[in-house]
Amino acid sequence: MADEFTVPSHYIQLAKELGPLIAQIQSAVINRPVPSGLPRERNLGDICPLFDEIAVVVAELTDALNNADSKVLIQSSVTDNEIRGVVETLAKPLSHYIGIYHAFCSRPFPSGLEEGVYLFSAGLERVLKQLLEGLERLTMIIERPEKAIEKFGSATVHFNIIFDATDEFMRAEEWLKSKTQIIVCPPLGSLLGIGSVVIAFILGLLIGGNDDS
Repeated sequence: MADEFTVPSHYIQLAKELGPLIAQIQSAVINRPVPSGLPRERNLGDICPLFDEIAVVVAELTDALNNADSKVLIQSSVTDNEIRGVVETLAKPLSHYIGIYHAFCSRPFPSGLEEGVYLFSAGLERVLKQLLEGLERLTMIIERPEKAIEKFGSATVHFNIIFDATDEFMRAEEWLKSKTQIIVCPPLGSLLGIGSVVIAFILGLLIGGNDDS
């Protein structure tokens, strides 16, 4: 029959292994900490190392996603242990990123600039949501191939996971300029780097179909 699909078993295992990571991201966003305790420095200089660290972790996430593509998705056969190892390379930077995100959200900005923590954390959260959307889409394609082929019109599906929080960080930058003459060092423009660099992750999902009528 024309509408029968065979999804490779290692794709199914990958979707299973990604389930806990998807749940982890969902929980991280829902359970974002409320700012409390000692406010940040008045000149906000203490956020600079944080954003430098974020840029490194986003690069690690990207490498891990590319690793999943090259070591699992384009392979004809992969063992369960190999898949777990690939997912672990994604789990480590993801946990690191969530830790940074929660630490940032939990620390209030100085008096008069309290709104800033929400504006800046929106950019950090956007990256998490983009990763979440991409992983959910991947698992949907694997678990419901007929829907994917109906949507994309082909058994070979290509899509990108793009980390881009430029708009959120630009809004934060404009807000800060309107409130204070503080110059964050390095300049705020450099903090937009993790959002303005487009990171593409292309998946070639070969979902076998039977074209016999």
